[in-house]
Amino acid sequence: MLHYFFFIFMIVSFLWDLKTRKLPNQLCFIGAVTGIYLQFIMHGLYEIIFLIYHMFLVAAVSLVLYVMGGIGGGDLKWFVVSSVYLCAFDTLKLMMCSIVIAAIYGLIWFYITRNLNLKWTRLLAFFHLFHSSKSFRRAAVSGSLKQSKIRIPFMTAVLPAWLILYSQPQFFNIWRGIL
Repeated sequence: MLHYFFFIFMIVSFLWDLKTRKLPNQLCFIGAVTGIYLQFIMHGLYEIIFLIYHMFLVAAVSLVLYVMGGIGGGDLKWFVVSSVYLCAFDTLKLMMCSIVIAAIYGLIWFYITRNLNLKWTRLLAFFHLFHSSKSFRRAAVSGSLKQSKIRIPFMTAVLPAWLILYSQPQFFNIWRGIL
């Protein structure tokens, strides 16, 4: 039952990130409170101790990625909240798979902007996945895509990562894991 609520939280976060390119504190707070409440109802007070441990462990790893510029602040909050629903080990697996998928997006984007005609890159500017930022639209119109820094909404990598990992039970155990 807990993973259904997590999936709903992830879909709402995905849509919000696509629309606004931000994950608000209110969304993360509601997700955290809901997850802690469900864990308390299902497992009792004893589970809250493990939740705090999982949240701190995921926060430490996420903070390192945030400082290095790998993820944004909203992504950091989102992964900490996801550790309420999943164990820390599963959250870290989700995080690593998301980073790999985001890197694949970056390689595809690099190939598109490097090898295809500017007319095609202007056409790609209208796809919702990459056109959210004003700097990208200006760069697409002016033809300076190679100089601009493109930031892809990270939740577009998290959702496919979840679907890949969740569909492979030998790689992703949604129940309490090792940590």
